[in-house]
Amino acid sequence: MQESPEGTSVPENSTFSPSAGCLLFFIDETGHEEYADPTYPLFGMGGCAHLAGYCWRDLDGPWQNLRRIHFPGLGNSPMHASKQRCSPDQAAALGDFFRNGFFSRFAVMTRASTTRPENVTVLRLVASCLVQQVLAISRYYSLDSLGFVIEDSDRTNAAVAQAFAGVQFKNNQGSIVPTSWNFLPKASREPGLEVADFVLHAAGGQVRHRLQGKQEFRKDYDAVFRTKFPTQFIDVEASAFDRPPGKNVEESNPAASPSSPEAASSL
Repeated sequence: MQESPEGTSVPENSTFSPSAGCLLFFIDETGHEEYADPTYPLFGMGGCAHLAGYCWRDLDGPWQNLRRIHFPGLGNSPMHASKQRCSPDQAAALGDFFRNGFFSRFAVMTRASTTRPENVTVLRLVASCLVQQVLAISRYYSLDSLGFVIEDSDRTNAAVAQAFAGVQFKNNQGSIVPTSWNFLPKASREPGLEVADFVLHAAGGQVRHRLQGKQEFRKDYDAVFRTKFPTQFIDVEASAFDRPPGKNVEESNPAASPSSPEAASSL
């Protein structure tokens, strides 16, 4: 990654109209960034990504159909992974959605025992890892811009904005890739954010599973991350922050496409 002298700030609230070639990243979080919950000593961010022009076909439409057919009781309420007590049929439908879904998934997980330099916050460490995942996933797509849709949170919005401030992306020709940063509440029922919630639920569950000494893959993790579509999963155990190392349970290394971004970042 190159360091860019010009940074890009992340707005507290923003809306935008992405082009069909905009690669959208829907990002949620799980846990507490200071590991405040002793029953869940984890923090992570991640979600799903796809080109805006294909979101309705591959993400929004299938997700809304899944809600309508298998979770009719939700009505207009947002769908949260942690609140669902799924029947076997519902669990199977969710598994099929993720196993066959044509969209990317990614997650960065940390735990209370993750070591890092004292001057680096957990959010900044996670943001740095997410930038690397954005680069890896972007190489699969022919894109003209990037759009980030982050779940709105009164507790973390300012810290998340600070963690990503200064991040820019360059294409292979050295030009800055237009990038939009946006916060959106879960109450909006944006399918991408609801899917991101389930992605993070599976990632967090897998890390807790491993912390309990269990090495096999959980069923939800297997459906979400072990697919033929581009996925990125990093479980960070220690970091010197230059290149945050982690236990990469699933990571892709695609060849670069002509319009895939490199990075110019102040992280």
